[in-house]
Amino acid sequence: MIMKQARLFKKTTQDSSSLRFISLLLVLFVIFLILQNSITNVHAEDDDEDDEDDDFEDVSKDLGWAAIGLLAVNSIYVLFSKAFRITRKFSDEGKFAAVKSNTRATYLKVRKPLQIVHGISGFAALVVLLIHGVVLTDQDFEAVALGWASAAILIFYISTGIILMFKLKPFWTAKKVRKALLFLHRSLILLVLIFILHIVHIVISD
Repeated sequence: MIMKQARLFKKTTQDSSSLRFISLLLVLFVIFLILQNSITNVHAEDDDEDDEDDDFEDVSKDLGWAAIGLLAVNSIYVLFSKAFRITRKFSDEGKFAAVKSNTRATYLKVRKPLQIVHGISGFAALVVLLIHGVVLTDQDFEAVALGWASAAILIFYISTGIILMFKLKPFWTAKKVRKALLFLHRSLILLVLIFILHIVHIVISD
């Protein structure tokens, strides 16, 4: 019995490690494709100085859309988590029992890999967004202000995730603060706000 449980634990650990590794590769591959596409667009243009300035600005705008794409990837875990919490309230009997059971089983399988994707894509989005913002600081005030506002909210969002992940004091020990951080990080409020502000920022910049 003990040997059987040990083999099962070993198999589960190996499967989890494989899923994490695959998830990490997928995120890195998406980032590589985005950056590769931006670099290709630059080299496809003329080498004239004015054209190079335009190319550089185009790449910066591409990075803005890349940040949106990474945030979309980041939202996958939030949506899965939200679905799990909603179906968890369903009854264990009746027509929704199977939905509750299947959602729970799926969520528990993908939770760890999605957490890794969630963390990596969020950090990558912040890096890309900051590069995009620094390059486009000579744009109209409204566009720059909206861009940095979305970056500031993203920094706060990532900070709440770091606090919750590592249980940093004094935030973690203060019950009301911890509940507020959990609500903000688990809800879609901040992510939706970042999406809206940043898309408006890119549209204005064009």
